[in-house]
Amino acid sequence: MNNRAMKQDTDSYDKSPQMSDEEYLRWRNLIQERMGLCIRETRMDFLKRRLWERMRYLTIPNYRDYYEFILRKDQNRTEWQHLLELLVNCQSAFFRHLPSYDALMNTVLPEIAKKYFPQKQTLFFWSVGCSRGQETYSLSMAFHHALGQHSNLDASVIGTDISFRALERARKAEYSFLEVRDMPDIFREKYMTEIGKSDAREGKSILLNKHLVKYRVNDHLRKPVTFRFFNLNLPNNQDIPIQDIIFCQNVFIYFGIEDRAKSILLLLKHLKPGGYLFLGPGEAVGIRVSGATLTHFKDTLCYKRTREEVHVQITQR
Repeated sequence: MNNRAMKQDTDSYDKSPQMSDEEYLRWRNLIQERMGLCIRETRMDFLKRRLWERMRYLTIPNYRDYYEFILRKDQNRTEWQHLLELLVNCQSAFFRHLPSYDALMNTVLPEIAKKYFPQKQTLFFWSVGCSRGQETYSLSMAFHHALGQHSNLDASVIGTDISFRALERARKAEYSFLEVRDMPDIFREKYMTEIGKSDAREGKSILLNKHLVKYRVNDHLRKPVTFRFFNLNLPNNQDIPIQDIIFCQNVFIYFGIEDRAKSILLLLKHLKPGGYLFLGPGEAVGIRVSGATLTHFKDTLCYKRTREEVHVQITQR
């Protein structure tokens, strides 16, 4: 964005209406109810900016009228999705939390393979809040890297998110150099294919041209992967099979404690006995789990389901 465009955008935001405390609470509660996303008062400017972007497009003058508009039955689903796309953070990365993948590949997957051998078996993986698909494809790569030699085992990997825009991007399985540069070289070289440069011109530096390279996840890694919409906070009629491995990392940092507890319970109930739930470090603070054991993998927050009945209790708010 050039300086003039940035100034116009800033000027437009400066013209946005003031938001009262009552309006902020109404919007905060609605968003939290529908998404689980907790927008604290310190982020009121972020909320105003996102609401104002839609209000300008729709020529709606104030937050109250937009609130009533988005609740109308004829607009509810479509307009809500437009707003949702502005509110969610789609930042992700391949092998984002390496200690979790080390535990998965070096301990968890060999343990599961030993349990199933020599039976023909499909291992089910679920990437929750998958964004543009990096975590989902990382799980597919991890399976092939750790267990590719086990002919009796197949993988089924599902990635879910509430952003249709992110899911569309995930299905393409194409990523820029900047999106893959921090992943371990061995995985990029073995499981991705360089598909050329776009808009590269003579005279550009080698470094700049490298930034124009795109990478595509190899077909055999994409084959077991599917993507679909799923809202953790409104899971009704969104059937997901029982899983062996669930990754849900850097999702609950945006949730309040009640929604975190509710969602962790939902995920634990979607695990097979003996299955593993990987969360982001610190994402279960104030929550006690029974029916699943906290593992002792280094620098990793992971639960192993050990009983048929699982329960979650909030211990601090």
